[in-house]
Amino acid sequence: MLAASGAVFYAWYAPGSTLLVFALILAVYLPAPRFWMLSAAIALSVLGYFKLPWTAGLLPIGLSFLTFELVSFAIDRSRGRTGDASIVDYLAFALFFPCRVAGPIKRFGDFRKAVAGATVSPANVYAGVVRVLVGVAKKVVLADSLGLTVSELAYAATPMHALKILLAYSAQIYLDFSAYSDMAIGVSRIFGIEIPENFNWPYLSDNIQEFWTRWHISLSSWVRDYIFMPVGARAFASPLRRRPMAIASLSYLASFLVVGAWHGLTANFLLWGLYHGVLLSGHHVYRRTVAARLATNSLYQSTAVRAASIGVTFAFVTAGWILFVTPNFTEAAHLAKLIMGLA
Repeated sequence: MLAASGAVFYAWYAPGSTLLVFALILAVYLPAPRFWMLSAAIALSVLGYFKLPWTAGLLPIGLSFLTFELVSFAIDRSRGRTGDASIVDYLAFALFFPCRVAGPIKRFGDFRKAVAGATVSPANVYAGVVRVLVGVAKKVVLADSLGLTVSELAYAATPMHALKILLAYSAQIYLDFSAYSDMAIGVSRIFGIEIPENFNWPYLSDNIQEFWTRWHISLSSWVRDYIFMPVGARAFASPLRRRPMAIASLSYLASFLVVGAWHGLTANFLLWGLYHGVLLSGHHVYRRTVAARLATNSLYQSTAVRAASIGVTFAFVTAGWILFVTPNFTEAAHLAKLIMGLA
């Protein structure tokens, strides 16, 4: 039923990309597990093509999220973590329509267990409907309203106006994205299926590492398991093994360049990924040096310091959204200068 409903969803909502999506799903499944690199390469090549600037507007619905799910399946199957992954189980996983538009990014093993234990009940239906309505309200009432302020970007002429637009965008992107996750989680709950939470009040994080454990949780955990840890493991097997901080920095930079490219193969997205990679690398060095020495200091542990840390983290994250709200680097640089009063 789940596989069939997902197929109907694609055929109804995005008929122009249905055959491509189905072909991609099968192309990842058909190679033997030992050829997982071929499966992953197929999925990433298709995504890479549609992320190029000249294919803007042609991206099949939910392809970014689907690709990472398919890559995780190929890798997990090669490691023996998927068990006997039948074609029906696999199609139910890949075509599960609540997650196709904007995630969360599922893992095959967790999803199959969730389906096996699914129970349609009045309590699940009620909880699911409430969660869907919360998501709709966040999207339609809050996010779309803030979008009216963000749309003033082309007319921003003063630092305060530009800053107001950037702050509105910072709130909008969170409310918009988390709203889609709420709706996906709610629809899944109606079926009695538990899927991963994706947001946990990320703007209350007091450092950038904590932010990435609260923001787009399914993406950050995917990057941790399939990029950060493998890159670190390879580095520890190299001459860099005596420099753990360098290894961590390399892993963060590699991981978040991939995250930037996942959003789009443009200068803005790649720079945004590099920006967060640098922030995480810097925080790692700070945590291992300065923070380690201050751990027992009562002032360092105070509420006032935590509040200040939350404010600083929010400021850095919001500054990074300049690269999202503008279409190219030239306009991003102009907005940054305008906010700082330099334009």
